[in-house]
Formats: sequence, structure tokens, C-alpha cells
Amino acid sequence: MFLLAFCPGLCLAQSTEAAAPGTSEGTFELSWSHFERFYANDGEAKPLDDAFAPGTRDVTIDALMFRFGGRFVLGPGFVAWVDVPLVRLTRTGETESLLGDESLYAEAMQMGDVSGGARLEIPLDVGDLPSAFGVAGVVKAPTGTFEKIESNQIATGGGDWGLGGELFALARPGDVELGAAAGLMLLLPHERDGVEVDRGDVRSARIWIIAPLGPRARVGATLSAWMREADRVEGDAVDSLVGGAQPGALVPASRLLTVGPFVELSPVRHTRLVVSLNAPTSSWLFVPGEAGWALSGKNVMITGTQLHVAFRAKF
Repeated sequence: MFLLAFCPGLCLAQSTEAAAPGTSEGTFELSWSHFERFYANDGEAKPLDDAFAPGTRDVTIDALMFRFGGRFVLGPGFVAWVDVPLVRLTRTGETESLLGDESLYAEAMQMGDVSGGARLEIPLDVGDLPSAFGVAGVVKAPTGTFEKIESNQIATGGGDWGLGGELFALARPGDVELGAAAGLMLLLPHERDGVEVDRGDVRSARIWIIAPLGPRARVGATLSAWMREADRVEGDAVDSLVGGAQPGALVPASRLLTVGPFVELSPVRHTRLVVSLNAPTSSWLFVPGEAGWALSGKNVMITGTQLHVAFRAKF
């Protein structure tokens, strides 16, 4: 997973049915992404090979994530949530050396960064058009691995605490939902291998539409924009890619524009199955969000093949 920037997976595709205070919902998500390219500093799409030393070839990264969490209705329009991700990452490729070709294989199978937050939606009285505005907040904890990473390992977290918020507005003409939101996440400085690192703060904006596709199905799409400031090491901004094309790398200023479609089914009452081409946001960002098909970007990996399946059930 993904209110896109600051909510658990695909909570845009939520039921318009009001839930009573005390209601809870379990969430189980499985996502897979395959990376072979990245947007360079000039915005040009290049193979991942170019982010490593000369002579490197056939670099790919696969990310498999299982995430489980809960959503709790605390009051009218007031929802709290928590997400716990388990991450499986693999990197393949080869690089030339004086001793011949060497494998770049690396892997990780660890917990990712746990996140939780709350969302308050307030109805608006605008004629006959049902509409609302609200605010959401999130806290991200550095529970993933990020320190003392060996050459055959990959980080599964950013190593920092994150504090974020988002303002949103939406309208529901008939059975259609239209919305827009803007948010900010502050990634707090931390020490990594004895060096102070300050990852760049993230700004986001998005618009979405959800429409019915029958009595038990809906379709939708989200257009999302992400911008992140450059990482800083001991106060100095990173001006070029450090650490190779892999999760956990320190990067200069980055951005990403994507569009992500999804389908939501309700096989039985109080359950939802969401199939989406939104997969976890590029692993370099390490924020609780999702990205879809990449339209443009800078200093960020490009998701190639991807799939996201989420199942939710109320209790």
C-alpha cells in the first residue's frame, strides 16, 4: 500500500457505507513489483545498470510485500489504522572485476517500516451534492533494517521516524466519488553507522475518481505526484546517487508522477477485494504510499511489472 500518501493500502477504495463507532476492519495485502529502470537526475529513463559502477549489467530488483493491519472507527468520520509490512527483496546482476565477473546478488526478508495514523472526515452542506473535507495524519517507525547492511543484503526501511499530514476534499455525485488531496511527510534525522543522516521531506498531491461497475463492483484511478528533498549527510546535501540502485540508497532531490487504476469487488457483505496496478512506492522513498504506472520522474526507480491485491473484512 495508500488517502494515498498517508493511509494504509488502497483506502481510497473504501465503502461509502457509514460504519458505526467501534467497528473494526482487518486488512491483508500482497504486492509485487519488478524494477529494471530508474529515472536519472536529468529525468531520462535508464537501465539500473547505469546506477552502478561501469561494467555492471543485467541489474534487476524484485520486491514482494505482505502487509497486514487494522482499521478502527473511533467516532463519526473518525478512523484510526495501523499497518505492519513484511518485505522480501532480491537484486540480481553482474559486474566486471579484475578477477572476472562478480555477482551483485543481494536479498532481504525482514519487517519493513510500521506505520499508523488517523483520518477525520467532516461532511459539508453544499446544496444537494454530498461532499466532505478532512485531515489525515501518520507516524512511521524505523522498524525495517537499514544499518550495517552487507553487500549481499538490502535495506527494508528508511531508518527514520516519519511524521506526516494531509488535507483532502471529496464530492460524491450519485455513486461516483471525486477527490483531491495534498500532504507533507517529515522524515526526522537519525544516525546511520555513526553518521548523521537527514532524509529529504516528502510532499505529495493527488486526485482520484471512483465509479460503480455493477451492484458489487467499483473501478477507479488515482493520479499522484511525489516530490522529495535531497538527503543530507552531516548537513551536506547529496548531489548524486550514493549506494547504487537499491532500496536504502541516499539520493538527491527526487520526484515521481504516476497513475494507478484499480478494481474493487464485494463478494459478500462487509468484505472487499481490491486488485490494483498500484504497487508500493519506489523503495527509495520509504514512505507509506503507492505508485502506479510511472509517467515521469527524477532519481527514483521505475516500477515495471506490478500487482497489488488487498482483502478487507469488517468485524
